[in-house]
Amino acid sequence: QKDNYFNLSKPNNWLNSIIDMGLADYAAVFKLTHDKKYKSFIPRITPHGFRHTHATWLFEKNPGILPKTVQKRLGHKNIGVTLNIYTHVSSNQNELLSDTLNQI
Repeated sequence: QKDNYFNLSKPNNWLNSIIDMGLADYAAVFKLTHDKKYKSFIPRITPHGFRHTHATWLFEKNPGILPKTVQKRLGHKNIGVTLNIYTHVSSNQNELLSDTLNQI
């Protein structure tokens, strides 16, 4: 339906349901296999946290994407918000930095 909005808690409720199902599945597999990779599921992330992750992955997966493009996608008036708050250094970026330094 057009022009209908969800209550702000709705996406959190959906996310909690998905995480609860995953936790139950992982617990069952761990109980059967004792495989440590099934000992924990995923860390809790909010819908807003997905926004931060999205921005970080845009920069990481394609270095050719301009910061101004991500700024526009996120709707920020100031590029500083996009670069200083919404992008994060990932473990992949740390590895790339380390590899580059080792080559020097």
